[in-house]
Amino acid sequence: MSFHSYRNIGFSFTDAEAACRKWRDRFSGFNAAGRECCITFKKEKEYIQLWYFDREYRLNCENGVLEKKDDLQWTDRLQMNEALAVYHYLGDGAEYIREPGRWVPENALDPVRIRSNDRLNPLYENFANEYSGRIRELEERCKAAGGKYETSMGDTSWIFLPFPEIPVKLVFWEKDEEFPAQVKIYVRENAADYVHYEAVSFMIADLFQKIDDGSKQ
Repeated sequence: MSFHSYRNIGFSFTDAEAACRKWRDRFSGFNAAGRECCITFKKEKEYIQLWYFDREYRLNCENGVLEKKDDLQWTDRLQMNEALAVYHYLGDGAEYIREPGRWVPENALDPVRIRSNDRLNPLYENFANEYSGRIRELEERCKAAGGKYETSMGDTSWIFLPFPEIPVKLVFWEKDEEFPAQVKIYVRENAADYVHYEAVSFMIADLFQKIDDGSKQ
């Protein structure tokens, strides 16, 4: 998982003026033609509307401004990770999308991290430590955050849909006599056909935050 996404936690996208301007400029005049076969959205006048973690977002194709619906009102006050995840989803993608394939560890999408053996990410370590001994609470929070329980791995395992085409699986192992508590995230092999692999890291950081919040916020 990218350390950029870890550092982004708690930072407002609109407060980061240079980054905000860069992405809005990139998507000014955005044309979604050709993306219909790859991702799920609808076009309404000058807007592209889509869903991310069960919340509605829209992109103004004229000026590149991204908004989300909050209490029935639209706001451009987004967090850094969620904004980058949605922008990548709209703008990335291969011409040919493979079949979903196997579940693989999310770091398998990034060949650089595979070669470097991917040093321990503090976000994973902190999350595992936080819920060690609190597995029932973790399950309640996963359910509240929109997760679907499944039993294929670990002591508890949940599947989430940041975007319709990109499921992620959270697997948690409770600590025992030999090992500390651990959490791992798995994605389908074709996830990088939809977004740049770093965008998956933005989704994961968002997912952990939503679980900690205990809701779909």
